[in-house]
Amino acid sequence: MELINNHLWLLPPLVILFRIIGIVIPPVYGGIFTYLAIPFIGWFYAFLLDMAGGIIGSSLAFYIARKFKEPLVARFLPLKKLSVWEKDINESTKLWSFLMIRIITGPVSDIICYLSGLSSLSFKTYIIATTISLSINQFMLIYFAHLGFTSHPYYFVLLLLPLGVSLFLYNKYWKHDHKNTLTR
Repeated sequence: MELINNHLWLLPPLVILFRIIGIVIPPVYGGIFTYLAIPFIGWFYAFLLDMAGGIIGSSLAFYIARKFKEPLVARFLPLKKLSVWEKDINESTKLWSFLMIRIITGPVSDIICYLSGLSSLSFKTYIIATTISLSINQFMLIYFAHLGFTSHPYYFVLLLLPLGVSLFLYNKYWKHDHKNTLTR
């Protein structure tokens, strides 16, 4: 505890860095560092740092997909869903459709960052929807983590609810539709 308090100045860049890494490398969950920082820097500051790392990391994943296209992204993500998604969404509803996808997918939305980079979605639409969805999801998760640290531990159960719903939706609507593409 004393070590952290003596080096508190390291927490902000580390929270941002771990969040970026957690988005750019999808299997890694960098948000855990944000939760660990809450007792030391407070939930609102942790939320702002998490948002900064989330927006930077999401932007990097989007641009990596735009630059390197399918050959790189297909190594770790199923791509068949992208063409289905783009066929079902028209220009006038693209922002709201993408926003809902980001909110629903929550903790597994790192995959969406890469798929969006391969789509025809504009960066402006992408970053607006990403910022709104991150604000909603991360505010709830970080605030409930704060309540768990400061009030009652049962608030940590509320952290599991969005994660559980996201994983359920992922397994039901994404993973089963892509069994063949996941083994590429």
